[in-house]
Amino acid sequence: MDITALFQLSYGLYIVSTRHEGKDSGCIINTACQVTNTPNQVAVTVNKDNYTCQMIQKSGHFSVQVLSQDAHMEFIGRFGFKSSRDVEKFAGMDVTYSPDGDPMLLDSAPVNAVLTCKVVGQLDVGTHIIFVGLLTDAVKTGFGTPMTYAYYHQVKKGATPPKASSFQAAPAKAESGPQWRCTVCGHVHTGENPPDECPICHQGKDKFEKIA
Repeated sequence: MDITALFQLSYGLYIVSTRHEGKDSGCIINTACQVTNTPNQVAVTVNKDNYTCQMIQKSGHFSVQVLSQDAHMEFIGRFGFKSSRDVEKFAGMDVTYSPDGDPMLLDSAPVNAVLTCKVVGQLDVGTHIIFVGLLTDAVKTGFGTPMTYAYYHQVKKGATPPKASSFQAAPAKAESGPQWRCTVCGHVHTGENPPDECPICHQGKDKFEKIA
């Protein structure tokens, strides 16, 4: 079986967010799609280990924010490579809240459109939960062009987070030693020390964390 055939499936890049008991939560996902039009329903797939997954299960609602090609790597890294359990991801941003309380970035250039949904079903698929949401509102912000996952990889040079539903472990490399991951773009460097500058997003060594 050629597992790389899965790479031919098309994806986008999205922030799924919610709010429960006064706390905002959000993370990057690459699997969101409309599943019916009567009524309008949207499905998102979120890793069980993501704090946002647990928050959606408790709140019963979520928003999907379609990222535009203008989203810079530091913005993507903030939502994709950090946990809402430890970081207030929406801090310092111009946040609008849906009637259900979901945090939305309607006035932010990295966001092209926002959908808000109430959870009407969920399916446990092992490492992930698929949430089906009834669409309660939809807004086009007018900013930029929606970012595809291919654009994220080929133009932005972004990495796939291990918790993403489309993640495939890279083949083992000959080199060995400590590994460091850029917390902004996900680039992994092998060496005794992190690089002075990330070759992908050009952040300094202080943005690297040791992972192995």
